[in-house]
Amino acid sequence: MASGLRSGIWGRRNAPRPVRNARRLAVVAMAGSVAVGAAPAWAYFSAGGTISGSTTLATATSFTATGTATGVYPGAAFDLLLTVPHTSALTIQAITPGPGSTTVTNAPGCTHPDITFNFTALPVVLAADVPSVVLANAVVMGVNAQNACQGGTFTFPVTVTAVQ
Repeated sequence: MASGLRSGIWGRRNAPRPVRNARRLAVVAMAGSVAVGAAPAWAYFSAGGTISGSTTLATATSFTATGTATGVYPGAAFDLLLTVPHTSALTIQAITPGPGSTTVTNAPGCTHPDITFNFTALPVVLAADVPSVVLANAVVMGVNAQNACQGGTFTFPVTVTAVQ
């Protein structure tokens, strides 16, 4: 064939260009989808109005309670029965030794009980109708406690910090 002759039915200049047409179609489709997606976004962000609300943060309150441990002996940890005066549900966040002295019963001659506290199981939630809770292994009698303290019942004043 001579260089001036056309090849095929369409000739070189008039042949369809599928790649170029596909690109145009993709650009038009993308522009349309952006316009369709932008309308709801514009409506959402340009809508007027305000949102308001409030919350009340609970305030921690400290008060005195009573803890009792029974049957203790040197070198061991024991449960503490914590009796808390309250009328509504509360969350106990901290317990510390309270004002006053420890009362010992059933252990005549016990003057040095060597008691410490281990309050690691906090926070504890206490329902309104439940006056006490047992804290596992919260009382520890040291190995230096008098033998006369063994088996006694100990009542401790404690300060409880709680949120209602």
